[in-house]
Amino acid sequence: MKQITLEKEVTISGIGLHSGKTATIKIKPAPINTGIVFNRVDLANEPEFKAIAKSVLDTKLSTNIGTSEQNRASTIEHLMATFHSFGIDNAIIETDNVETPIMDGSALLFVEALKDIKLIEQNAPKYAIKILKEIEFRDDKGASVTIKPQDKNLTIDFTIELEHFEPKIMKQNITLSKETFIEKIAPARTFGFKEQLDYLRTIGLIQGGSLDNAIVLDGNKIINESGLRIENELVCHKILDSIGDLYLLGHPVIGHFTAHKSGHFHTVELTKKILADKSNYEIIEL
Repeated sequence: MKQITLEKEVTISGIGLHSGKTATIKIKPAPINTGIVFNRVDLANEPEFKAIAKSVLDTKLSTNIGTSEQNRASTIEHLMATFHSFGIDNAIIETDNVETPIMDGSALLFVEALKDIKLIEQNAPKYAIKILKEIEFRDDKGASVTIKPQDKNLTIDFTIELEHFEPKIMKQNITLSKETFIEKIAPARTFGFKEQLDYLRTIGLIQGGSLDNAIVLDGNKIINESGLRIENELVCHKILDSIGDLYLLGHPVIGHFTAHKSGHFHTVELTKKILADKSNYEIIEL
């Protein structure tokens, strides 16, 4: 297999979830071995930084990467999940805002923007990161993530528990492919409980949040008139986030990922733990 980039650039605009301001990104082709690079064209000297685990600044409500509080790109996980699932190795994302557009709260509009752009093979081998040992990260509140070796593909088992919603426990498992991602995972929107969202808005966050870009739960009810978009949408969105965060390993992942009540923080900490010991993985040519 060969590395993949886009044949031509594509422009996407939308609201930033937390700032409420319009953000525009241009996804551009990139040379071999570039990886996924963000370029803040609105800042002096137009600084760049790579979308890898060591670039993560924080995981508060989303995955945020960069080199400083000013020079950062926030809410990158849905776009990264799309790159991971489409097999895109090399791309430069020019952005004029600290945030990546939230779009409709899922990866569906990123898929729509990219599916008509031809993906081209480049004259260099494609690599994957293959997990060699079982590695786990857990917190003191019962959330955990684990990744184990397997021969091929990335498979994901995810379980969430919701205190105020029925069913309280939701599970989903997938084997990642472009087709599975487009059909089952990309349409899944972010979600939260009304009281949590009301509080976040009072402290200046989610200024761009609305029923157009999130599922809002109130007790055991879904406020959105249209209800859920796909089966198991809530847990499928958590899988969407994890696919994007795992791509911070720098290559497509081969392993079996299991998550229980986890979020961005746990998956990012797992990627750091994997990379901290070279005996945990090998980079293989596909």
